[in-house]
Amino acid sequence: MPIPGTTKQHRLAENVAAVDVELTAQDRADLTAASDGLPAQPDRYPESKQRMINR
Repeated sequence: MPIPGTTKQHRLAENVAAVDVELTAQDRADLTAASDGLPAQPDRYPESKQRMINR
């Protein structure tokens, strides 16, 4: 599966290697706790432009 923005072979190898990363239950809890405090992000584009995407 292509990874958007990946143009260099060594970066592709890094991205593919991420599948081997194993997170512990504590890692997942820490990541959840950290992300729960982040504000939700609005759409990237204004509604009028968003409608033009993936038509």
